[in-house]
Amino acid sequence: MLIHENGMYKQYYERGLELIKKEEYDAAIRCFNKSLRLSHYDSIDSWRFKGEALYKLGKYDEAIDCLDQIIDDVNNDYLVMLKGESLLKLGIKSQDNNESKRKYLQAIECFKKISSKEKILVAYEKIGDALNELYKLWNQYESDDWIKECNKNRDQLVNDLKAFEGGNKLTYDNCEYAKLSVVYNKIGLSYYINSSYENALSYFNNAEKNYDEINDEYKLKNIDLLSDVLYNKGMVFYQKSNPKEAIKCFRKSLEIKPNNADALNQQGLCYLDIGECDKAMEKFSIVIEIDIKLKYVDEKLWYNKGIAYYNLFKYAEAMECFDKSILLRERFAESWCGKGKSLYNMGKYEHAKTCFEEAKKHKQNYLEVINDEGLNLSMLGDYNRAIEKYDEIIEKLQDNRNLFSIFMQLIIRQWPKLIKEDMKLH
Repeated sequence: MLIHENGMYKQYYERGLELIKKEEYDAAIRCFNKSLRLSHYDSIDSWRFKGEALYKLGKYDEAIDCLDQIIDDVNNDYLVMLKGESLLKLGIKSQDNNESKRKYLQAIECFKKISSKEKILVAYEKIGDALNELYKLWNQYESDDWIKECNKNRDQLVNDLKAFEGGNKLTYDNCEYAKLSVVYNKIGLSYYINSSYENALSYFNNAEKNYDEINDEYKLKNIDLLSDVLYNKGMVFYQKSNPKEAIKCFRKSLEIKPNNADALNQQGLCYLDIGECDKAMEKFSIVIEIDIKLKYVDEKLWYNKGIAYYNLFKYAEAMECFDKSILLRERFAESWCGKGKSLYNMGKYEHAKTCFEEAKKHKQNYLEVINDEGLNLSMLGDYNRAIEKYDEIIEKLQDNRNLFSIFMQLIIRQWPKLIKEDMKLH
């Protein structure tokens, strides 16, 4: 339908709404622009829906500009939420970490303004999302002022949530229990990213508890949420070096989402930790199969499968997996190291030497590789260079006690395998 330029602004506005329903956002924006040019007073809805269309197109800065035209003149939680979500998206999109931090904090301030009972739990969830992005940045760049800002906002979120629960507990419905479960899960994730595993587990347990309050019909609609919570609990147990308990959580998560590649992979890693390499291999093979169907395979999956073969003393098969991992990412030092170890155990010391050198090229100060280089050079009869490698390790460990602890844990984990190999030689 052709609308003439001199038509009423409402016609353009209504046509814009129709186009939004059809997901024709560019055309909708053109209609709202015409509506805004023709209207001098009644333009709030045109700015709102133009902002929504721009958000859908991923034009978050422009969406915010539209929302700012009206946000102070109307008391509308939807507009505040949309602005907060736009800021959150801009933070994720930005390549500048300080800019990302600024956007996340601005998003949090927006979500804090939400007051209606219908939207407040969603706002808490979004605050959790922004906090988790902030904690990821802190983990990468370890800036103290960032962690203080994160903790302050998380403490406020926890206190607001307690106040909300205190005032509304007797009136919860299924929807609110589900939203509470989501919020507790987000807070748990923030503690997990922050390596505060006991607190994380407590919030994941609260998430599961709130999910259990939902009736059976509503539970089915939110079943993926339970799968995510159980997976997150498994990750906490894995980080706390409790692989058996982690396996139970991953198994429950997989009963809900059998093709969850992350849960299958983590279950495989847990089986590796407890020495059940055949089961680990089975899990890694399933994950690789899933990813091949999705036309994406992570190099770490082939690496993990290679480690399972290595621990079963199947060095040729392990090397094949490490080669596939390297093919996907040539600079993956861990796979070069794994390949070198496999060749070393096959008695191919010259080839192993090349792999260890390649691993060091892609990862400086890789102590495990330096140690393996020393072993390999000893087998080649190059004892002076082997001693140089061990001296290099000793020097690095003396400078860093934490590094010494990590390296000793690595060596201790290898002892049973080394003893078993020694028995085979005798």
